[in-house]
Amino acid sequence: MLETLFKSEALLGVLIGATFSFLGLLINTTIEAWKESRRERGARLSEIRNQLGLGKGVQGKDVMLYINSQLPFWLRFFRVAGVFVPHTDLSHTDLTRASLSRQNLSGVNFSFANLTGADLHDAKLRKASFRRAILIT
Repeated sequence: MLETLFKSEALLGVLIGATFSFLGLLINTTIEAWKESRRERGARLSEIRNQLGLGKGVQGKDVMLYINSQLPFWLRFFRVAGVFVPHTDLSHTDLTRASLSRQNLSGVNFSFANLTGADLHDAKLRKASFRRAILIT
């Protein structure tokens, strides 16, 4: 039955066209989902930047999202491996009571930041700068 089905050139053309259409639909849907995800992430980062600048309370996961967004994607592996220490600027921010425990804060600049009551338990603080930061617990 398949032999007679594929002998018809018109039917074969329809099958090939349907296959390519379906693949195109899958690729288009994937790309659109990726674009929407990037758009939402950009809006979320913009909101976090505003919160950091205005001194509103910020959650630890938001701070880590901001820190990780400062790195190009291809350098994130080296940061996790401990080879590369980026210099993210969080100076003059209000991180009051932010939970940053067990986070990798290597190379972050906390100069003049308000870290009153912030939880830094077991955080990696290699090459982090705390010049004139408020560290009252």
